[in-house]
Amino acid sequence: MGDLVHVVVAAGAVDHLRVPPLSIVDGSPDVEWVGLPSGWWRYARRPLLRLPLDPASAARERRAARFFPVTVLVAVVWMLAALEGFVWADPFLGISRGTWIWIRLAALLVFFAWMQVYFRWRVVQRPVRAAGHLIRISGVPRAVAQQWAELNPESVRVVEQWVAVRRFRPRVYAAWGSACLGGGAAMFIVGGDSLWFVFIGLGLLVAGVVLLFKTLPPRYIRFEPVE
Repeated sequence: MGDLVHVVVAAGAVDHLRVPPLSIVDGSPDVEWVGLPSGWWRYARRPLLRLPLDPASAARERRAARFFPVTVLVAVVWMLAALEGFVWADPFLGISRGTWIWIRLAALLVFFAWMQVYFRWRVVQRPVRAAGHLIRISGVPRAVAQQWAELNPESVRVVEQWVAVRRFRPRVYAAWGSACLGGGAAMFIVGGDSLWFVFIGLGLLVAGVVLLFKTLPPRYIRFEPVE
């Protein structure tokens, strides 16, 4: 299959894009055309990008599309269980608080197990929106990517190594990150024993750390191989 590169497409040229009939997964000529969304949410208003996949990858991607509502349902059930969304049923079902803890743990295990299965169905070469009105497709065989560039010289670039570009200035990420950290700490202080405040506080703390990391230049922190 050869080495893999990134295909970067101008978002405005998607409607007129000329795509070679070669699988973006393994480069094989036996392809099936599958509509992939340019993002993780399949029901967005953004148009699907029809891409050639080998039959096995196309079957997995269609299976993921069929079961996407199940993925959303599993995530919602887990969040409701984790955030005490079912506590109102205790008087009617006679379920103790300790039993609800086990229910939450079971919901968490089901959620992570299902997500493992779901992402195994998804192909790596799915389009992703990038800053600068671009769409990036990663993991494309070099020979296939070069044909993309030859057919669309003005709207497609082949990139060896993708470097993320921050959409906002560092001070914007610093301000929002600090606000999230402060809000998370406040949730822990005033929340008491409520799991609502605990989970919301954890979410704010994680969001704050992620936003503060975005104040650093792209690839500022990376792991170097040990000689």
